[in-house]
Amino acid sequence: MRFRKLLTGLCILGSLIAGAAVADQLPEPLVFQLRRLAVLYGSWDEIEEVDGRIIQTVPRGPNDEIVLTVFGVQRYGAATRTKQYVGVFVPEKKEPYAQHFRLVDVIRVDASGLRSIERLDAKVVFDAKSGETSIAVPALENAKGDATGVPGKKVAIQLQLKNGRLLEVGR
Repeated sequence: MRFRKLLTGLCILGSLIAGAAVADQLPEPLVFQLRRLAVLYGSWDEIEEVDGRIIQTVPRGPNDEIVLTVFGVQRYGAATRTKQYVGVFVPEKKEPYAQHFRLVDVIRVDASGLRSIERLDAKVVFDAKSGETSIAVPALENAKGDATGVPGKKVAIQLQLKNGRLLEVGR
C-alpha cells in the first residue's frame, strides 16, 4: 500500500514537472510580446490567461516562416469570460542580437465566448503572386443546445494576411 502511494506521488510529480517543461519551451522574447499584448488588449480588471498561450511556427514559403499565436485575456466577476486573440509574428535573428519576434497583426477570434480555439493546428497557404497568406485555424463554436461558453461544434476560422493586416474572411 505504501509503495502504491509513493508511486502515485512520483507520477503526479513527474507530470507536473513535464508540464512545466513544455511551458518553459516557449521562446522568452515571444512570451514577453504576448504579455504586452494582453495588457494592451485587456482592461484594468482583466489579466492574461497564461495557460491559454499556444504557438505554432509554420513555413510560408522557401526560407520564410511565420509564428501564429493564440492568447487570451480573462475577466473575473459574476462569470469568468475570456477574450481570445490570434497574433501573427515574423521571427527575426540579426547578428549579434538575440532572437526577436516582429508583430505583424492581431485579431480577436472568440466571438464573445461563443467560439474558442483549444489547439493550434493551422493550415497555411501562401500565394507568392499576390503576397496573400490564407490561414485556417480549427476551433469550436456554440451550436444549438450548447451551453454558453462550452462550444461543441467543430469549425475552421478562415483568416487572411494581406498587406500586413489580418482579416477574418469566413468559417
